[in-house]
Amino acid sequence: MNPINETPMPDDDEIDLLELWDILVSRWLWIAAVTCLSAVSAIAVALWMPPIYRAEVVMISSDDAGGKGGLSGLTSQFGGLAELAGVSLGSSSGKAEAVALLKSRALLESFIRENQLMPILFAEQWDSAGKQWQVADAKAVPTLEDAWEKFKTIVAVEEDKKSGVLKLAVEWTDRELAAQWANDLVRRANETMRTRAINEAQGSVDYLNKELQKTSVVEIQQAIYRLLEANYKTISIASAREQYAFKVIDPAVAADPKRKVRPKRAQIVILATLAGGFIGVLGVFLHRGLQNMRARRTTSPPVAGRPERQEPRA
Repeated sequence: MNPINETPMPDDDEIDLLELWDILVSRWLWIAAVTCLSAVSAIAVALWMPPIYRAEVVMISSDDAGGKGGLSGLTSQFGGLAELAGVSLGSSSGKAEAVALLKSRALLESFIRENQLMPILFAEQWDSAGKQWQVADAKAVPTLEDAWEKFKTIVAVEEDKKSGVLKLAVEWTDRELAAQWANDLVRRANETMRTRAINEAQGSVDYLNKELQKTSVVEIQQAIYRLLEANYKTISIASAREQYAFKVIDPAVAADPKRKVRPKRAQIVILATLAGGFIGVLGVFLHRGLQNMRARRTTSPPVAGRPERQEPRA
């Protein structure tokens, strides 16, 4: 017996590409309107956004450059003697300490405070003519913590572990200020590390001189003299060298006005236009889908076995 060839019935849920195309063509004006609106809005936003420029300082640690005059070698040489005398020359983690200082809150807050950057960071809330904050509530006046939270987002410290090269970058709307801040931050970090090294070495010298008067043991006296020599050398080097922690290879310069890092206006407009077209197409399909659902509900026959609802007689 030959099988009966049956023509498959079209499924109502089957996607008909021609029908989809007809839907898009019939609503092309809506899609074009949404796309154009997105493009125009993106252009307006891109033009409204202020340009952001990047200034960068390239440097290396003075430890890597041999800038500490071999103090790390003295540390390893006199480590046992220092322990015998009850003092320490410190560890060899000077580079890690210096890098951590660049990222520290203390450095950024002191930089903001001493350079009076609050009105610059919150220019939209500052009345330059009246020299006061334009806020409705005194509690809304920006604080130093607010300034630090904002400032740390524009400062970045990068380190190449292989080459040892460090980069400190500042991104800001004013390209001249960005370069100035980047250079000044490195200068302040060097000054902070210099002052810290001098104070610590001077404290060790004072302590060692007191210990020297207390002991009569020749070995300890010799150890103290060598430790004193090392600390005096630290004070001498720190006092004479401005770039104590970081040796600047390439200082920051103001970026070219045409070379902004943000906003990428062309990318913003292109992505917004594509998104607008996608939203327009999606909106058309959703609208047609809702129409089909409503049509099915109004035209669907009653379910078999379920009595039709009869209107009550008057």
